Amino acid sequence: MKKTFVGVTVGIILGALLISQLAYAMEPMEYKPFTDVPSTSEYYDAISYLKTEGIVSGYQDGSFKPYQTINRVEFTKIIVGAGGYNPSSDPSGYDIYSLSGLTFKDIEDGAWYNPYLRKAVELGIIDGYPDGTFKPETEINFAEASKIIVIATGGDFAGAGYPPEEWYHKYVNVLDSANAIPTTINSFDQKITRGEMSEMLYRLKKNETGKPSVTYDELAQPRGYITGNVGFPSEGIPENMKICADREDKVETYCTYTKTGISYKLPVPGASYKVYATVDTMTAYYSEFVTCGLNVNCPSHEPIIVEVSNGLTTPNIDPTDWYNN
Repeated sequence: MKKTFVGVTVGIILGALLISQLAYAMEPMEYKPFTDVPSTSEYYDAISYLKTEGIVSGYQDGSFKPYQTINRVEFTKIIVGAGGYNPSSDPSGYDIYSLSGLTFKDIEDGAWYNPYLRKAVELGIIDGYPDGTFKPETEINFAEASKIIVIATGGDFAGAGYPPEEWYHKYVNVLDSANAIPTTINSFDQKITRGEMSEMLYRLKKNETGKPSVTYDELAQPRGYITGNVGFPSEGIPENMKICADREDKVETYCTYTKTGISYKLPVPGASYKVYATVDTMTAYYSEFVTCGLNVNCPSHEPIIVEVSNGLTTPNIDPTDWYNN
C-alpha cells in the first residue's frame, strides 16, 4: 500500500509538471519583427506591416534601429522599394549600377544605390539640390521626406488648393489630410527617424487615419529651440529616450527622439516649459538639482521652468538627474 501511495503521488506530481510545461509551450510567443521592436513599441504596427510586405529588412544583427535617423539615400531606397521596384528585375539593358541616366555630381559609379536613385528620378520623386548634388549621406528632414513619400504613394494633394507658403506645403498637407504626421515631428526641418518614416509610410499605404497626428498649421507656428545634452548614468543613452517639453499655459507636449551623440534640438512655440527626458516609465526633469548640485540651499528635484522665445535658442538644458517624479 505504501509503494502504491508513493507511486500515485509521484505520478500526480509528474503529471502536473507535464501539464505546466505543455501550458507554457502553448502560450503564444510575442512576435517581434526585429529584435529591437517589441510589441510595446509605438512603431510596432507600422514596422511589422512594412516587414510583412517586404518593404524593410533591417540590419544583419536582426535589429531595425527605429530611433536612428535615416539618410537621403536610405530613405529613397525604401520608398522606391515600397512601390515594387527591385534592381534584380530591372529591365534596363545596361549596368544599372553605373552613372547612366544620373547627373548628380556627388554619387559614385557602381554605387549600390544608383538603381534606386535612377528609378526615383524617373518617377519624379527626387531632383537633387540646385548645385547639382544629391547629398546621399545627409540625414533627411521632414519636408524632404514628405515630398518623396507623397509622390511615391500617389498623393492627390487633397486640400492643397491654395497657394503654398513653401515648396513643401502641398506635400505636408497631404500627410496632414491623411493623419500621417507622427506627433514627434515638431518642425519642417527636423531630421526624421527610421521609426517615423515607417509610421508615415504605414499610415498612407494602409489608410490608417485613427492615430494622433500633427497638422500643417501646428508645424507652421513660429518656433524657438530648446537645446542641450542628455545623459544616462553608467548605461549609455537608450535609443528610445525621448526629450520632451510640457507647456505651462496649456496642455501641449512636444517630444523628439532625434539626438546627435548626447545633444538634442527640440523646436517648440515660444512659451514656458518643463523639460525632461523619458524612457518607458522613468522621467528625468531639468531641475534645480542639475542647476546647483548638492547645495543644501537648492530645492533639489523640483522641475524648473524653461523660457523659450520664438526665433531664439534656449541652450544647455540638460535633463540628466534621473528619478521618478
